[in-house]
Amino acid sequence: MVSPRMVNGTILLQPVSPTTFKNLQRHPQYYIQGGDLHILVGNTLFRVHSYFFDRESQVFKDLLAVPPSGGSRQGSEDSSAIVLETTREDFESFLFIFYNPQFTVYEFSLQDWTAVLDQAHRWGFQSIKDLSIRELQTLDISDVQRVSLYEQYDVKKEILVPLYSNLCIRPEALSIEEAEILGMATAVRIFQGRERINARAAKKGPPSPEDLQRFVKSMLGLCPSKKPDPDTNPESKTELSKVETNGSGKAA
Repeated sequence: MVSPRMVNGTILLQPVSPTTFKNLQRHPQYYIQGGDLHILVGNTLFRVHSYFFDRESQVFKDLLAVPPSGGSRQGSEDSSAIVLETTREDFESFLFIFYNPQFTVYEFSLQDWTAVLDQAHRWGFQSIKDLSIRELQTLDISDVQRVSLYEQYDVKKEILVPLYSNLCIRPEALSIEEAEILGMATAVRIFQGRERINARAAKKGPPSPEDLQRFVKSMLGLCPSKKPDPDTNPESKTELSKVETNGSGKAA
């Protein structure tokens, strides 16, 4: 039996000790008769359909390719099961996406969707990652928690724009606890954004929603060729350009 490990986004196969075979149990729901892909998580064996893994993930597509010698592919039976580094509970949530009897109806918690997002991100299931993001968008999560989660899993920066905007213009600055959740780089970026917006607001008033969006997009590198615009007034643009250069202004 071999265990796939992620290195720079690629699965490498590593030998697993024979002790792995002790006390194994078949999953009561996801050891499916007719399944052709055997997976081991902890001491639980899963038997599922390789079709989903081959279709959705290039990582697994490469892993499940039949060897040129014509031998059996990895994961074709219990004795060659693919060992995944996750928990039984998290993998159950991941498999539920494929075997959900109600299709688009999910009753997942934040923890469940975070687990699905984590596995989809690590194993290259882009469509499942996109689904996780859409479902997470519907949950009641603070902007700080959402930014931290999305940046951890390299979510598209466009999704971060309204979150950064909210954090840059809200009355209160980031607390120490929030800064720790976000990490130094993100916290500093938001503090600097607040300084620039507040410096502009002290002279010209707050930016319009459109100008705020352009400013935040520039912060995130989505329009690097343009300077953030506080509004359409040429004089105001010059003022913000000066603030960006000098780093002046105070956050609320």
